[in-house]
Amino acid sequence: MLKPYVRRDNITKPTKLALNFQITKNENESNRNSIDYVHLRPEHVIQINKMCEHFFWNGIDVSECLNYPDYTLVALYGKLIIGFAFLGKINTVKP
Repeated sequence: MLKPYVRRDNITKPTKLALNFQITKNENESNRNSIDYVHLRPEHVIQINKMCEHFFWNGIDVSECLNYPDYTLVALYGKLIIGFAFLGKINTVKP
């Protein structure tokens, strides 16, 4: 059974998020969400697939990674995915 969060980060302020607070002049950061690092869940697959298609190529489907969620990491700001990582096994052929 996996934990609901791998890590919850209340300290890190990404540059674009800090800029957003400056633009909106939001002095009260108490409503600021933390950056949560979690394992891949079914509700993340569609958004990650779209991000992969935008930055890499069409046809990427990460749904197979749901079989091995302990080898995945998704960074969330609220419900918005801001990053992800997948650890894969490299098949090598021995001569």
